[in-house]
Amino acid sequence: MKKELSAHRIRELLRAADPLLDDDGPRESDVARLRRRVLAEVRPAARRWRFAPAMAAAALLVASLAGFAIFEARHRSASPAAVTRNPSTAPNAAAEEPGRRQQVQFVTANGTRVIWVLSSDLSL
Repeated sequence: MKKELSAHRIRELLRAADPLLDDDGPRESDVARLRRRVLAEVRPAARRWRFAPAMAAAALLVASLAGFAIFEARHRSASPAAVTRNPSTAPNAAAEEPGRRQQVQFVTANGTRVIWVLSSDLSL
């Protein structure tokens, strides 16, 4: 008959097959050498990221200013920047003549030009 495997018997079998059961672990010199090597690799990486928060803050500031400038340029009111009159239609006695035309020009903030031609003989 087969032997019944109990928890105690399984534990004994696993310990008997364990190759590291009698191992004392790494030597002190190996541990010290490994520790020095790990610390030597970590220190340059820590120095490399020392200015990362300052660089991120500067990039955020530049991006915010650029976004604000673009927003302002696109959403400025389209109020006329200048109103000019055609010199030939300056207000005078001739402007009252029938059939006389007058021109009004607007230039908006984004550069759009609006030109209105007004005629005094408009009939509805």
